[in-house]
This record gives sequence, structure tokens and C-alpha cells, in this order.
Amino acid sequence: MSESSSPGCLSTIMMLLMAILSSFGSFGSSAPAVSASTRVTFSPSVVFTPEELNTAAAIMERRLAALGLTDTPVTLQFGAEIIVDLPYVDDMNAVMDVLRARGLLELVDFSGVDTAGGVWDERIIQTTANMNPDGELHPVTGLPFETILDGDDVRSAEAARSSFNDTWEIGIRFSDEAGAVLGDFTRNHLDEPLAIVLDSRVLSTPIIQSEVRTEAVIQSLYFTELSAQYMAVQIGSGSLPFALDIISINTITP
Repeated sequence: MSESSSPGCLSTIMMLLMAILSSFGSFGSSAPAVSASTRVTFSPSVVFTPEELNTAAAIMERRLAALGLTDTPVTLQFGAEIIVDLPYVDDMNAVMDVLRARGLLELVDFSGVDTAGGVWDERIIQTTANMNPDGELHPVTGLPFETILDGDDVRSAEAARSSFNDTWEIGIRFSDEAGAVLGDFTRNHLDEPLAIVLDSRVLSTPIIQSEVRTEAVIQSLYFTELSAQYMAVQIGSGSLPFALDIISINTITP
């Protein structure tokens, strides 16, 4: 090879290498996995009305927005199913659980109940706002526990790290009307326990130490950063009129 022909040959080789590398890049960018989505079909777990199904779809949209998935389509199918096309997320199962759980928050009167040592934490109870047939009744009266406020009264919910210790908590803001009810109740039940309940499960039973109105904090030894954030999304977006079952999960490619 002469010196005069060397630059032309090198140029040709470089062009071939660039073309090959470009073709690999093009192949990677067009792989189905990059743009594939997961289509999840949900169905109500109980008998429902069309209005309730529309309400559930709207609440799921709010939950998706709170999770940062604002462009995720939510559609109704056959008047009985809700379809969500989820993009790839790191914890798909947790996101699906956030979407399908009812998310019904309740503040429940636990006056006269022994809650020492957190013995009621994580137990399932029956309340006047959620007559769960599998829930425990009030140990003294034998009746459902009385709900003071529920998720309809919530205006916002936000997870944050506790300023007292290295745990996570959820700050709740109630409406002014609900605050008046809660203020009256807490003022008249000082030194009595108040249960914080989500979907029939007791999260904690703090002792009322002062009057509480529009702001409250949910604390639990079981909270992690993610679980607190997901729970705040559920509570802050409003409770579904019913829990949802997942009836199918399919991968959708362009």
C-alpha cells in the first residue's frame, strides 16, 4: 500500500465502522422492551353501579398522577372493567397494589379498649363505615367500632421523615368541617385511644393527648419510605368505592 493511498483506505474503514456501530445503535433503540407497556385489567370485587365504576377510574387517574405516571391511559371496558396501560416501573406489583386497594382511611373511637403494647396493630376490625364481615367487633359492646372520620374528609396526605426519630410518617389534612368534628371528639376523649385504620386494618392506636382538628399524623413502626409514600398516595387521592381484583396482566408492544 502506497503512502498516497493510505488516507483514502483509512477513511473507507472509518466509514464502515461508523455504519456498523450505527446499525447496532438503531437495533437497540427499536427493541420492543423499550416501549412495551403492561396492560392490567381490573374488575370490582363487589356489585357496583356505572357511577361507581366511573368514580373508581377517576380516582385511579389521580393515584397515577401522584405517582408521576401522568400519561398513563385509564379506560373502561364492557362497562365492568378498568384497563390501565402501565409503562415500565421498578416495582410494578407495588404500583398495582396502590391502584387496586380501596384506600379507606378511618379514625375510629377506641374508648375503653386496652391498646397497651400495640396489641391491636395490624388487626382487622369491623367499623360503622366499613362492615367487614371478617373484622373483629368492639370487645366491650360487641358491636362494630364507631368511625369518627373517614377518607372523604381528607384534603391532602404527604409522607415525610419524622422529626423525632429515623422513621416515616404521613401527615393528613382534613376539611374544616371534619376538623370541627375531630376537635370536639378529641377534646372530650383526652387520654383515650383513637385508632387509625386503613381498609379495616389497624395501623396504630395513639392516645389522645390534646385537641386535634384539621391536621393529624399517622405513625407506624411498620412504615418504610416507599410504603409511607404509597399509602399517602392512596389516602390523598380518595378512597375507591370498592376494592379491585386484577383479572389479567398482558405485555403490549407497538
